[in-house]
Amino acid sequence: MATTSQQVQELYVAYLGRAADKAGLDYWLNGLNASPATLTLDDLRVNFVSSQPEYAAIYGGLDRSAQVTKIYENLFNRAPDAAGLTYWTTGAGSTVAADQLLTAFINGAAAADSTVISNKVFVAQTYTDTVGTNFNAEAAASSIADVDGTTASVTAALDAISAGTLTGQVPGLALINAVDTAVAAQTTFETANTATADALVAKLAANVAVSDTDAITATSTYADKIDAVVADAAAFRLAASTEADTSVLATRAASAKTTLDADFAALTTAEKAAANKLVAAVAAEATAKTAAATAVDKAAVEAGLGADATAATALAAHTDATTLYAEYVTATAAQRTAIDTEFKDSTYFATFKATVVKDAAYADAIKATLAATDALDTNVTTATTTTTVNGIAITGAADNTAGSAAAQKYLTDLGTKTTADTTLAAAQAADADVAAAKALADAYKVPTDAVTAAETALGNFNATGVNVVGLTVSNAGVIGGLTPTANKDVFYFGTVNGEKAAVTDATDASFALGNGDSLVLGTALAHNTGALSTGNNNVSEFFLIQNGADVQVVLETSAFGSSAAVTTAATGAVTTPGATGDGVAVITLTGVTVADLTVANGVISHVA
Repeated sequence: MATTSQQVQELYVAYLGRAADKAGLDYWLNGLNASPATLTLDDLRVNFVSSQPEYAAIYGGLDRSAQVTKIYENLFNRAPDAAGLTYWTTGAGSTVAADQLLTAFINGAAAADSTVISNKVFVAQTYTDTVGTNFNAEAAASSIADVDGTTASVTAALDAISAGTLTGQVPGLALINAVDTAVAAQTTFETANTATADALVAKLAANVAVSDTDAITATSTYADKIDAVVADAAAFRLAASTEADTSVLATRAASAKTTLDADFAALTTAEKAAANKLVAAVAAEATAKTAAATAVDKAAVEAGLGADATAATALAAHTDATTLYAEYVTATAAQRTAIDTEFKDSTYFATFKATVVKDAAYADAIKATLAATDALDTNVTTATTTTTVNGIAITGAADNTAGSAAAQKYLTDLGTKTTADTTLAAAQAADADVAAAKALADAYKVPTDAVTAAETALGNFNATGVNVVGLTVSNAGVIGGLTPTANKDVFYFGTVNGEKAAVTDATDASFALGNGDSLVLGTALAHNTGALSTGNNNVSEFFLIQNGADVQVVLETSAFGSSAAVTTAATGAVTTPGATGDGVAVITLTGVTVADLTVANGVISHVA
């Protein structure tokens, strides 16, 4: 059976009176759980008693009575009772060897004392997990010193660990990291869903006359896009139909179909054949309309053909590309073939034609619908019926011979059904867009709420003698918010509405980092202990460079090895801090040396 972290943590609490350091805990667990194991728990107990200076400092030179009293204090947080002291000093327990004594205490503990041990081990493990490599022996001992059998003592200990107020900890670091984690999760969400949001923005922008999405630009935030599509989806739904209940529209369309079916039954055989052709033509027209070119594409290919030198002579006969476009769309098949022949040597005509044929197909479909209408009811004066295709008017031939009353009624009710079907389809599409917009907004609310909650928790952080400051970066690239105090200051790059303060290559700052103060850069930047020329191309890094009486914190704003744009003195210090274009930001810590500073997990602390 594998040895658990709790079992080893228990030995740290019992033998050394502190939480385990992560490196030590991992080392022992690796040995205990290796295959085959390289040591046992008994080996570990012997090691603690015979080889650990900490154990010697705690128990060395103590007689049996003092040893027992110290164990009671460490394990149970109380003085020994008379019977217990007697048992372990002169009674049956007096023969237990030193390396087994603490284990015997644990195994023989009463229920109340077992609760104390369990609480201490739980708090100790929490400390180890929380601080990671920022271990401090004094804090590791103080983290469990006041833990007893009560829930309140555990809560107080965990609060101290979370707040970072123990010796060697950075106050509020866990909360700062929680904000960074939440912001990173929000950014990941935005990246994963940007294409979906952009597609909905484009769709709604094309379908809403006055659109919030019109204000969306390449630099618009994801939040702006979400707000825009939610507003536009509602407008799109109203534009599709003011009927709130789509089922009403469905009923209306079904009723129109029933009426039309009855109308169809009243037609002659020839009229039914003409009616079927008309229905097919209407459906084909709807399909062609969907595939028609956009105004943007039309304008682009017209401009391209107009600039094509190889088409200049042929184009002159048609005035210009815009006129040619209209001619091609309204032309007969033979006329289009003639135009193709005229421009067969033009380098751009193939691109032009790939767009214009979409509108030509739509125009042909409109004409087919008009012709089918004429065939059913020749009293329709199609010469006055105009439909525009990308601004180009399409009309049909007129035949004023009267059709039957049944055919005229069929045509009227076909128009009613077509309108009902179109309205229903538009409303259903709008409903889908409203649902999609709401789904995007609801899904985005999860990471944004997490950011808000994390920022609120950090904003509410309060510890005596501690000053936690969120730094900002101005448009001029100067860090603001630096207000060193006599307290224990913790500076970190803050966020506003989920947007983390951006460190650009124009960023510059200079301030004093006093004893006990910390600067939180975050774990996204790796610490490079070498010269600036030793950079790693694969990661963004930061360097600590001694510059006379000050230390320069040089931060790369992107992953690169080294850059000639970063000018340095003979000492290696950056000579142009805050210069735009060199790829680094420089924060100068005045009046300190590199030896005064410790670095762990993206945190620079003054420890002198």
